[in-house]
Amino acid sequence: MSVPTRRQMLWILGLLPVLPPSRRTVLAGESPLPQRERRFSVPLVDQQGQIISRYDASALYFVQDLGGGQTLELASIPGGSFMMGSQDAPATQFDPATLPIHRVSVAPFCLGVYAVTRGQWRQVSRYPKVSDDLHPINPLDPSPDIDNQLPIDIVFEYEAEEFCARLRNFTGLSFRLPTEAEWEYACRAGTTTKYHFGDGISLQVANYNALQRPLALTPVGSKQAPNRFGLHDMHGNVLEWCADWVHQTYEGAPVDGSAWNYSGNSVSRIGRGGCYLFGERSALSAARYHSDIRGTFSGAGFRVALSVSSGPYDPQFARQGVVSAASQLAGAIAPGEIISIFGNNIGPSSPASTLLDDSGLVSKKLAGIQMLCDGSPAPLIYVSAGQINAVVPYAVAGRTSTQVMVYSQGQTSAPVSIPVAPSAPSLFAVDASGTGQGAILNENGSANSAVNPAARGSVITLFATGEGQTNPPGVDGKLATDPLPQPVLPVEVLIGNVAAEIQYKGAAPGEVAGVLQINARVPTSIQPGNQPIVLTVGQASSANTVTVAVG
Repeated sequence: MSVPTRRQMLWILGLLPVLPPSRRTVLAGESPLPQRERRFSVPLVDQQGQIISRYDASALYFVQDLGGGQTLELASIPGGSFMMGSQDAPATQFDPATLPIHRVSVAPFCLGVYAVTRGQWRQVSRYPKVSDDLHPINPLDPSPDIDNQLPIDIVFEYEAEEFCARLRNFTGLSFRLPTEAEWEYACRAGTTTKYHFGDGISLQVANYNALQRPLALTPVGSKQAPNRFGLHDMHGNVLEWCADWVHQTYEGAPVDGSAWNYSGNSVSRIGRGGCYLFGERSALSAARYHSDIRGTFSGAGFRVALSVSSGPYDPQFARQGVVSAASQLAGAIAPGEIISIFGNNIGPSSPASTLLDDSGLVSKKLAGIQMLCDGSPAPLIYVSAGQINAVVPYAVAGRTSTQVMVYSQGQTSAPVSIPVAPSAPSLFAVDASGTGQGAILNENGSANSAVNPAARGSVITLFATGEGQTNPPGVDGKLATDPLPQPVLPVEVLIGNVAAEIQYKGAAPGEVAGVLQINARVPTSIQPGNQPIVLTVGQASSANTVTVAVG
């Protein structure tokens, strides 16, 4: 049997999987609007609402020129699904219930980065009237620039509809109010906490009634607390009108993100997000407020939505979807370990495999996709809509955990915290399942199998990952050349529960840093047949699920 080629070995090692069609999720096309990418910092808070950390994110947006020096920024909200509603925001005599919790799928759309401002209101008020007048406003602040950045309030729901109608006529685009489901989906941005920044709230991140004076509107975005979609002030400042009629519960609510404009109270509308005069409960991601369409008050405002024919989808994965590419088991990851991430919309519809950059390193961006650990990009081996294979950056060494994120076509996923260990060894199996026949070469270079077993006393070659830091120190994406890096932690191999003599332990020549090669002698004392192999690096051992055929 001939020695496998480099590509055959990559397949044996599980680095170039062929996914069944059922595991692929086709991404929607790009938005027809000219979009830009914005990078920003997203805060996370403690139970008291104080910022304890931030993470870097990116999202797409576009700018609509309104004339008169005014522009309107709209974030591109990727499509996806979420659980709408909450146990944390029970109904009151004033507010509808947030139950039952139910899954809703939302198509891509655009939403104002900020609530509509006074400056934008003044400019759109100059557009030709469609059905209703827009109430005039005068500067209340001595600085026109600050006044123009305050959100417009005391807005009747019909005025918000009129504003959107005038925008439609001016731009030819389908501006409208967001549906209630769209608003909550966009506000949460993949989170399940009470607020998008966590389970606490404070004046550090939102403008609401915290029983401190004075109570006043603040310029849009001034809290510098955007969510992962790049939306500001989703909690507090102004209550935001939605398109839905009022229903007292979610019984019978649509599950496609559309406006619920039937079988309810047609003369009332839903408002979301609380305002500067309301308390913290009203600002919950799930909290609902309702008001008659003929009424308004200080703090009632809105932000505009825009329907689009297509757009991106939100990259989503969970902690249990981050596994060793060898064992397919979730758990702590190690520096330099080759991992797989399984999720939805995390890559392109057409799979892509390893590319080398201009420095000869495995590229850290592939088909518009990146995998990040605490902001450090990882070398990418394979990307598809449902799976990413990547090499954990060596920069995580010494940490107890790392925030893993996926960047897909301008949108970052929610961060997922994964524990980090000095080592997390796993042996590759032939079928990339982490069990059964190992990806092993016999002494003559042929592939080990039941019909081609290794002789006792012969030297076999094993392939693994998760050995941790090396000497010389690992370089992200480097193809192994002399001097070949070796693990800094001690390495042991048991074959059939018998210690094997190790003749070589280090990088696999020509393969990416993170592929560990071990040449070990098959103990002469073991019995023929399929024998389990266990690899130990430092204090961690691989599962005893991979076998070698012994003759």
